[in-house]
Amino acid sequence: MRGEGIFNKDGPGPSQWPANATLLRESKEFYGPGFSDGDEYISRMGDGAENNGNAGTWLRAGINHHMTVVARQIASLPDSLAVDGRRRANSCSLPQQPTRRKSIRGT
Repeated sequence: MRGEGIFNKDGPGPSQWPANATLLRESKEFYGPGFSDGDEYISRMGDGAENNGNAGTWLRAGINHHMTVVARQIASLPDSLAVDGRRRANSCSLPQQPTRRKSIRGT
């Protein structure tokens, strides 16, 4: 779902956000307010329980929702798709830092 640009001349500006939240909350794609903090925020905004918020709060809500979706998808992967313990441990290791060479100035 995408709203109108908030700086559009004669546009609704931020006042469109609660209406968009209501539309989203009533859609079959909405996961429900208990799914994530972002979904809870969207649900409250759709109820008109808060001010309109701002671009940052809406971005945080959307990112929080999507990160929760991905985290739950990864957590629910079957064990047969998980890498073995040794490869998993090696993939988490940081690469060794290269040896620092002296610069032309000698530092």
